[in-house]
Amino acid sequence: MSASLIGILGAIAGGVTVVHMMGSKAARLHPELWLDVPEGAEHSEVFQSWAKENGYVLKNGAYTKGNDLFNSSTEIRFEGSRMSLLECSNSLIAKNRFAVNAPVNFGKAWRRKKLAKINELLAQWQLPPLDL
Repeated sequence: MSASLIGILGAIAGGVTVVHMMGSKAARLHPELWLDVPEGAEHSEVFQSWAKENGYVLKNGAYTKGNDLFNSSTEIRFEGSRMSLLECSNSLIAKNRFAVNAPVNFGKAWRRKKLAKINELLAQWQLPPLDL
């Protein structure tokens, strides 16, 4: 095996490890975000229209956006009148779930854009906006 191929494989392995460590830290420090939302919010026209407009698809009990392979996806889950907002990062080592508004640099620019759309939904329910 040539030295350049070994270097490339080492860089990839290092990158995967860094992504895993950053996601693990975010999950450990900011594991969940739960919000109180209006009763029946999941099935409301407001949420269903917003989810469709923003590309969220119901899979395995969660409204998910993104394929989560080499990047992240966002999951929205409901339990009664509570809503969970999680960012899911896949490092190939493990999948880490953490609060979408976690104050960490990991994926901050993309999560800021996602939060802007989520804040549009929260405004329709007259709830305060989220920030990083």
